[in-house]
Amino acid sequence: MTMPYIEIGTGEPIIFLHGLGNNKHLWDLQHELSSTYKLIIPDLRGHGENPLKTDITLFNLASDVFNLMDTLSIDAATICGLSMGGLIAFEMYKQNSKRITSLILSNTTSYCVPWLISPKVYENIQNNSEQDVLNYIVNHSLHKKTDDTFHSSKKSFTIHKQAFIEASKNCSQANYSMLLPSIKVPTLIINGILDRVTPPVLAYQMKFGISHSRFRSLKNGHLSNIENPEEFNNLINDFMQDKEVLISRPLSLFYN
Repeated sequence: MTMPYIEIGTGEPIIFLHGLGNNKHLWDLQHELSSTYKLIIPDLRGHGENPLKTDITLFNLASDVFNLMDTLSIDAATICGLSMGGLIAFEMYKQNSKRITSLILSNTTSYCVPWLISPKVYENIQNNSEQDVLNYIVNHSLHKKTDDTFHSSKKSFTIHKQAFIEASKNCSQANYSMLLPSIKVPTLIINGILDRVTPPVLAYQMKFGISHSRFRSLKNGHLSNIENPEEFNNLINDFMQDKEVLISRPLSLFYN
């Protein structure tokens, strides 16, 4: 079964992977990049309009994306993941690095430290309506709380409570720290300096672990692509245009 997805533009493919509880509309403000690149934007298992709501493991989420690539005859692509989407990008690299040309890791982590998700979170989700859960997540994710960011953020979330809990529990067990030194593709790391969901220290950990990486900070919360869409899109475009430079800098720890 092919997952629901948006395909727009032509050129080098970029696959955009949304975060926990999100849907493909998370990336609406990135559609302008389709003037230069082919954008593939799916609803992941357990999310949005995707009919699959069970077995929501990172392994399966990554496999689903590879299956979509097969369906679209895409041998390899840049993977751009935000939050949970970043964890899926790591899992994809772990499963088959030859199909990943570069990585864009936004507001994510390679390791879900235990204090990020507590059992009380699941209890609160069970005891509240999906609309209340959505409102809480949007408020917790955003720093720039304007009419535009609220509208875009609420459109980008579809809360299916049981699927959300299952996906969250699987993400909470993720640890790709040992994978970082083996990543040899150009990598862009974007963090929000006011991100309360994946704090900046987690982005620095990835920067230190991935040799061919570029690090950028934006003044926003967890949804960098919604709170600062112009800067976010410019970062992606600049990275895609000169990403091969990173390969020639094996000590790019000091390269910003």
